Parts: sequence; C-alpha cells; structure tokens
Amino acid sequence: MMSRALPLDDTKAWRLYQDNGQELLALAAAERESASQNRVELCAIINAKSARCSEDCVFCAQSAHYRTDIIQSSLRDVKGILAYARMLEGYGVKRLSLVTSGKGVSDGELEGFLAIYRILKEHTRLSLCASHGIITLEQARRLKASGVTRYHHNLETGEGYFPNVCTTHTYQERLAAIHTALEAGLEICCGGLIGLGESVRDRIELALALRNLGVESIPLNVLMPVKGTPLENNKVVSASELLKTVALFRCLNPTARIRFAGGRPSFDIQTQMRSLEYGFDALMIGDYLTRKGMDIEADINNLKNNGWYVLE
Repeated sequence: MMSRALPLDDTKAWRLYQDNGQELLALAAAERESASQNRVELCAIINAKSARCSEDCVFCAQSAHYRTDIIQSSLRDVKGILAYARMLEGYGVKRLSLVTSGKGVSDGELEGFLAIYRILKEHTRLSLCASHGIITLEQARRLKASGVTRYHHNLETGEGYFPNVCTTHTYQERLAAIHTALEAGLEICCGGLIGLGESVRDRIELALALRNLGVESIPLNVLMPVKGTPLENNKVVSASELLKTVALFRCLNPTARIRFAGGRPSFDIQTQMRSLEYGFDALMIGDYLTRKGMDIEADINNLKNNGWYVLE
C-alpha cells in the first residue's frame, strides 16, 4: 500500500489530531502497513548505572533532586550480561543497549562499558546501542570502535516545552550530543516522553525536530508517574490519546522505526496491539531502568497470537 500525501505538515497534523482522529489513524495505519507490514522489531536495555543523577528532569526516579524510593544498583557481572544477551537473542531481539544515569559518563566509567560492548560484539549477533548521556566526540568515536552502531539520546519533548522538563541542562545541549554522535558515524535513536503536561503542538514540535534530524529510530515513552517527583500526580495518558499520538508520529516520520518503549505496562494488551496497527513497528521488551517490564515470553506470545511477526 502506498503512502498517501505523507509526511504531513504541522498544521494538517494538528487539525487531524483535533478532529475525531479517524482520518489520522487511517493515514497512519496505511503508512505503517506500507513500511513494515505485520513485522515488529524487538530491542532491550540493560541498566548499567542507576541513580543518583545530578539533573532535575521532572519525570525521573533517578534524579538526586527528588526523594524517590529508587535503589542505587551496580552493573551486573559480564557473564550475567552475556547470558542475558544470549537469552534475548533467542527471543528474536535485534538490538541491545547499555543505559546509564547521569548527565554523562567519565572516561574511566566508559572504559568499563567499552569492554562489555566488545564482548557482546564478539559473542552475539545483536546490534549494539549505547545511552550514556551527553558525550564528547572522542567518547563517541570510542563507542563506535567497540562495536556500537547506534547512540540513544532523547530530546524528551518539543523545544518550547523543554524548560518545564529540565533546568540543569538545555535542549541545545541535547541537540549537540546528537550531532556529536552523528559526527562520530553513529546512527541515532532519539524520541521522547508523553504525559508530561505537554500540548499536542509540543508533541508535533518534537516529531518535526526528529524528522529534521533524520532520526531513524524514535522511541516513544509514556509517563508512569513516580512518587516523589514533581509529576507524581499526573494521570497516565488514555488509550485514545496514545493511539492518536503514535499515529501523529508515524505520519510525521513515515520512514522511521517508531518504538513503544517505557510505559507499555500501563495499557491492556488490546491497546498495545492496536498501537502496532497505528504506528509502532518496534517494541522494547524486558525490564525498564527502574521498573519491571512485561514478561518476555508472554510478550512474544501476544504478538504471535495477534498476527504479528518478529523481524529477523
């Protein structure tokens, strides 16, 4: 099925969202089918460094600015990481990323992570991703040399709303980190979080920024409010809002891989499967950074039972 006058501009995208959403959903479904048919790519993460982060991102359980019940953890041993990676491979997971809390990592910390990437590169077929905050060009180049092919760093929201999300660093610093990774020859995985209190126009601004950057992989997270953070009383977005939002991102970024990442357990299986129809063509499976995710085997079975196939 061919694309139908996509990608949209911001004005039409906003109008379609504000209408009953049916035209937007139909456009997104056609584009999703054209791009990926009934295939879904799987990825996973490993929490490589947890808490306490110097940044004040209002949604984050790991920020040292807030009193949350997050427990600081250390990186599991290399044998454990390799065993986990091989288990993920067996389920058809294509990509794996180490993720660290903090604005960035020191060269000393990075050295330990590079050793893990080299082992994963040698002993698995997984495509390796990295998420270590704001990095230098030299650090990015070392990641690439170790076998990492893609760097993850979210913009989180539209530029206009970003000061409501974080004040300890700027949106421009996040953009600079993305350009640094690109300069080092890495692909980019970059998305954001919905449910922060942002408007539809803020979401459109984020989607267009990602399109202008040429981002190939867009993870969308849904806020799961954390007690102790400024957003602890925010309501989780509705199923209808989720579906229209992923449809919006699909129509504004028709060639990107769009991933349903954090927040997926907040929705029932029917909604999760419908979200695949309207835009998501990738899922992050397994545990999140500070919360349990969905059971991996159950996830795979749900996909199969609903006519979706894991992308080899």
